[in-house]
Amino acid sequence: MSGLLIDSEKKLYECYINSSAELIKHYNFLREKVVFNLTEKEISAAILLRLKAYYNSQVKIKEFLGKRYMQQELTFLLKLYFFI
Repeated sequence: MSGLLIDSEKKLYECYINSSAELIKHYNFLREKVVFNLTEKEISAAILLRLKAYYNSQVKIKEFLGKRYMQQELTFLLKLYFFI
């Protein structure tokens, strides 16, 4: 199967595959190399940075699609707190 639509979807598919691979790589790096200091504000700053990235991406998607509302962040927040 080929064609412009399929070629475009294959590129999007690769983006999703690469992003999941990057998330796994990042998670493994955090688990193996990073020592969390619970007396500092580093974890809070990391969470805020991750939330900022999520909201900025959702705003761009919302604007592109011409929507009023962003996707709910519940799933994102659950993953954030259970896998950080």
